[in-house]
Amino acid sequence: KATITAADALLSTRGLLVSDQYNTVAEFRKRFYDTGDFYGPFAENFFRAYANKEKFISDEDARLRVQEAFVFVDMAQSVYSTT
Repeated sequence: KATITAADALLSTRGLLVSDQYNTVAEFRKRFYDTGDFYGPFAENFFRAYANKEKFISDEDARLRVQEAFVFVDMAQSVYSTT
């Protein structure tokens, strides 16, 4: 949830509002990942987590996803502060 909120905050800097009912992951890919405005490996972790969100994960994978989420949110704050 934190990564989606961070991505939505970044998308708001590009004129999208949550009320627009867009696909956050698809719009983030188009507006930040494809343009190179967000560090690729961190974005790829975000995409992978959401592609597999219904899949059962081990305790170790859960720990890794939490760490990846912290890094993603930190990067999003950095990008947000430069827009």
